[in-house]
Amino acid sequence: MEPMELQEAEISVPMCHFTPVMTQERFCELSGVSRGVVEGWIKRGYLPAVTIGRRVMVNMVRLTRNCLDEG
Repeated sequence: MEPMELQEAEISVPMCHFTPVMTQERFCELSGVSRGVVEGWIKRGYLPAVTIGRRVMVNMVRLTRNCLDEG
């Protein structure tokens, strides 16, 4: 792939829908998993999280990286 083609591909990716962190509530809505399960996954270290202020947020960047590394 030539550099120009790569640049065009990167531009066409809609990054406006990407968020580096997500509330636990939103993660539950999108994944169909209950809040208790998500909290348990975070406590056990299965789901990466980061604390921002008083809120524990799902770290979507690390989760994506973990999924790509295991694939």
